[in-house]
Amino acid sequence: MEQSRELITGELHATGAAVVLDSFTASTALGPIPMTNLVAKTPGDSSAVVIIAGHYDTKRTNFPFVDANDGGPGAAFLLEMARVLARRGNTLTYWLVFFDGGEDVHRWSATDGLYGSRHFVQKLRRKGH
Repeated sequence: MEQSRELITGELHATGAAVVLDSFTASTALGPIPMTNLVAKTPGDSSAVVIIAGHYDTKRTNFPFVDANDGGPGAAFLLEMARVLARRGNTLTYWLVFFDGGEDVHRWSATDGLYGSRHFVQKLRRKGH
């Protein structure tokens, strides 16, 4: 995960986007797990924000798990969006959000999975957004 974060962050910095690492500890069925969302901000003429998001993580398991087409396509799309947005003048401000913790750690439910996106929404609500 650290290598994925570093690669994504490097690619985002190359576009000129401001990158915010949103680290948090998720309370999971397996106990607390540190996670990090990445938020790339591309300013526009307006303070109105459009959020485009996907997850970049893959399932955390204690058994072999191969899922090459899980977080990859969404992360690739967001990286390409960062490149496109950097080359044009934007009326709106864009936040490209790469969520960690998209997968369940025990059994999919309303509280097991989507850790990064739930954290992100709760944080926005606390700030009154």
